[in-house]
Amino acid sequence: MTPSVAVSSATVKQSALSFAVARGEVEGIRAWSVNAATRAEGSETAVVVLDAIVDLPMTGGVLAALGQSVSLQVQARARAPLQP
Repeated sequence: MTPSVAVSSATVKQSALSFAVARGEVEGIRAWSVNAATRAEGSETAVVVLDAIVDLPMTGGVLAALGQSVSLQVQARARAPLQP
């Protein structure tokens, strides 16, 4: 098995939160957060889940005027094997 970078749920969550704070506001995203499902799978795979409430340009603000919103959830997995 190829050696890899060891990860833990705590380090994955902290890294995701640090990224979110450093990134700041993003155009078209009203709110976003790191989902509690963010974790490590085993000791080699990071799973990051982000939740967001977005404003879609094609609705022209109609949804917001109606008190509605569009929610998205994005999940990413990453594994970083060490190269010899």
